[in-house]
Amino acid sequence: MSEEQALKSAARWFYLLVLFLGIAFYLSWGILYGAWTDVGVYAITIILVLFGLFGAALYFGRNGDEE
Repeated sequence: MSEEQALKSAARWFYLLVLFLGIAFYLSWGILYGAWTDVGVYAITIILVLFGLFGAALYFGRNGDEE
């Protein structure tokens, strides 16, 4: 595996992790504190989820593996 492919693979996993963390943060905060409509929780969740979605779309939405 070339260095470029390894970096792309690491980036894919990082963006999927950020997406998962955003969803997990919202669910865990809601379950622990019962505050499902807190504006601060929305702000953090939206940043994490959108960053994860857009990043994943960059690496999964196109064929970047051409040589």
